Amino acid sequence: MNKKINILSIISASTIGGSEKNLLNYMDFSNKDNFNLFVGSFRFGGLVENEVKARGIQFASFRDILSLYKFLKYKKIHIAQIYGLRASILARPICKLAGSRVIGRIVSVDSWRKWYHVLLDRLTSLWVDVWISNSYAGKEISIKREKFPADKIIVIHNGIDLSKYKRIPDDDIGRLKKHYGIKDNDMVIGEVANLKSMKGHVDIINAIPTIVEKYENVKFFFAGEDASNGEIERYAKEKNIDKYIIFAGFCSNIPEILSLFDIFILPSLWEGLPTAIIEAMAMGLPIIASKVGGIPELIDNGENGILIEPRSPQQIASSITYLLENQDIAKMMGEKNIIRVRKNHDIKIKALEFESVYITLV
Repeated sequence: MNKKINILSIISASTIGGSEKNLLNYMDFSNKDNFNLFVGSFRFGGLVENEVKARGIQFASFRDILSLYKFLKYKKIHIAQIYGLRASILARPICKLAGSRVIGRIVSVDSWRKWYHVLLDRLTSLWVDVWISNSYAGKEISIKREKFPADKIIVIHNGIDLSKYKRIPDDDIGRLKKHYGIKDNDMVIGEVANLKSMKGHVDIINAIPTIVEKYENVKFFFAGEDASNGEIERYAKEKNIDKYIIFAGFCSNIPEILSLFDIFILPSLWEGLPTAIIEAMAMGLPIIASKVGGIPELIDNGENGILIEPRSPQQIASSITYLLENQDIAKMMGEKNIIRVRKNHDIKIKALEFESVYITLV
């Protein structure tokens, strides 16, 4: 390649969720000889900006669409890829006007969308050259609901750096358990997700009384930034089961945290293709997760995890109890997950797939 391709990723969030984590994962393995990477947002500050800058990549905060246009022209951005509905609606026409090719990112089925969200997304899709979806479920719903053309949607599943996901030594696990007040004989059921209603924390809380009737030596570990303004933790206290829950807040040391878990759970109301599940699979954990979005593309029910209906505390309780009672099956599920992740979710391979799309566009 004679000339580097300049790529601007425009994000909607300032916190680190699945989309932001996937973008950071790609940046770690991008071909710096062929691509110049930039990240921008209409929000200011936050963990994402810090992580981007720590990688030596320029982060731009746009005050308005005019400042975005000036940046696109000044940096001669060849490709703009846009995450999130708000950023997409604002940025798609401006990026096209500035002469950039536009990639729309489909990262969730977004069941919360109203008719006017769908209409705005559909109208601004006129300026999109190609979409990259992280799941076939996302592709299908975008064709059906937003009427995006099927031949313009490419599916690339999320990937992770497999070398990072190894169980930490037992001595380190012991120190970490002591830090969080976990006893050696406690069984730990954990979720890694920012605390918000769609991630199903409340459903877990509602399932806990049934579980602890039979298993008192359980701890539920919630790792994620609180986006509920304390509402979820207050609910646990009102239910008088907060003693069984560790609210750990945002955790950057995910492989260490996952080393504490015996079971990983993600009872979301909707999803795209959760990186959190892929990370848990890489650590050899059995998975309990909602049968929504792209999750069935990761989990075969009864094979490498258990799929449940969303908003179902009863199924959460029965699934956790089943795995606690059948630890040989739980171990087998975890072993299958390691094999699947190595085969399907290596970020080195995914980075090449993304870059193939970029080169084809330019």
